[in-house]
This record gives sequence, structure tokens and C-alpha cells, in this order.
Amino acid sequence: MNDPSVAALLQRNNELLEILVKLQLKSTLSEELSDPQNRKLYELTGDKPVGHISKELKMAAGKISRTWQRWEQQGLLIKDGRSYKRVI
Repeated sequence: MNDPSVAALLQRNNELLEILVKLQLKSTLSEELSDPQNRKLYELTGDKPVGHISKELKMAAGKISRTWQRWEQQGLLIKDGRSYKRVI
């Protein structure tokens, strides 16, 4: 795995996959993040625990959880154990 050509191919593969994902999710992201509060929630997802986000955004933890679940179903987030990560 130390072969530079393999690493370069993997990097290029990841770049191309990211482009495809962005194209596929463009309209969903645009729609979901049109609300400034949702945009900020998306930006904070994966960086801070729900309690901190709830206080910062003045948004109920239950609403955050439901939004994250919806976003996971739409392919915008990936569940990682008990937390979520942004896809892009």
C-alpha cells in the first residue's frame, strides 16, 4: 500500500466519487439548507454534541434528532455509532 501510484489512484477515485455525490445531492442540499438554521445545523453536525448544538442554535434536541434522521434517509448524513457525519 506504500506504492505511490496506488495512492494516487485512490486519491483520484475519491475525488471523482465526491464530484458524483455532490451532483446527486445538489438539489436536496439546496432545499434542506435554504433555511439559515438548518444550514448552521448541517455545518455543526459531526463537530459538536447535540446538547451544545441545541444551546447554540436555540433548537430543541428532539428537532435536531428528527432533522438528522431525515437527512440520513436523504443521504446527506451517515450515522456513525450514536452520532452523525456529513457526507460532504
